[in-house]
Amino acid sequence: MIWSRYNYLFKSEKYGYLLYNSLSNAFLQIPEESIEMIENIKNNPEVANEYTEIEFLKKNKILVENDMDELAVL
Repeated sequence: MIWSRYNYLFKSEKYGYLLYNSLSNAFLQIPEESIEMIENIKNNPEVANEYTEIEFLKKNKILVENDMDELAVL
């Protein structure tokens, strides 16, 4: 699994941490206590299997298969 090139993680003063994937159009509010997990996965996707949230992240295309050609999907 790899971190999608279409992910945008940012912090809003009003809503806290937000994660947007422009390929799947998923727009997620990330709880403050989960931001460390998200950063760990972003910097080292191999650790994603350590977290129960992996299926949710795959479903929303935050994490994609290593061989997925995201440009071809467009």
